[in-house]
Amino acid sequence: MDNSIENKKDPATIFKQIFAEADEAVAQLKSLMPQINQRIKQAVNNFSRISQQVLEILAPTVQLIKEVLEKAPEATRNALAILGQNGWYISLNMPIDAVFALSAKLTEGDVKTVDRLMCKYYEDHLEEIREEIAKIVPHRQKVLESAFQAHKRGELELSIPVFLAQADGICKEMLGYELYGKRNGVPKTSELVDQFTADSIIAALLEPFRVPMPIAASSHERDEGKVFLNRHQILHGEVVDYGTKLNSLKSISLLAYLCSVVKMIQDK
Repeated sequence: MDNSIENKKDPATIFKQIFAEADEAVAQLKSLMPQINQRIKQAVNNFSRISQQVLEILAPTVQLIKEVLEKAPEATRNALAILGQNGWYISLNMPIDAVFALSAKLTEGDVKTVDRLMCKYYEDHLEEIREEIAKIVPHRQKVLESAFQAHKRGELELSIPVFLAQADGICKEMLGYELYGKRNGVPKTSELVDQFTADSIIAALLEPFRVPMPIAASSHERDEGKVFLNRHQILHGEVVDYGTKLNSLKSISLLAYLCSVVKMIQDK
């Protein structure tokens, strides 16, 4: 007979031994629980103390960020209004700190520097802007491409009226408002801004739609002592000396801003 089989323990004995070992392990764990709980409490207390120290260190920075965010909408509104009063509109891809710097220059009366920098920005990003506009209003690509090509050839008397007219058409089609229209002296596009009052940042970015701008000024609103890009004067043939590179780039800036706004609202 095989002695190995004879020497084997029966199943009941094996299970009894297993349960005994388990009970012993549980008993050991129970004996260690006070020590484990103490270690956990120490770890939690240490974490809380460290977290409090970190919060105290970061508090001034957090407060500064809060103040900046609270002031950002007002600063943005002011900057865009100042630029718009001088015939410039921003692409929403433009760094906001650059926008603030440019508006500060205008406040100081340094119009030439702002014109030079804005012209360079839009010349450097012309292809990017053209492609972005084509994506947003592809059915207008033929007429807009003709205007962009006229701009590149220096045929600015042709490019500017098309840019200004198409901007009006895009605004009416995509946003539902006449770009240059007014009601009791208030831009009709201000009704669009009213829809976003709950979002202070978007409302701030729409500031050029809320306040009257020289580009849409009627005859009795225009300051005869100042020369600004004005849609009415150009499209109604009241002026013939509008064909400058500066005015063409300002018209492109209006289109770039308008299409940026359309995209932003569509994304929202």
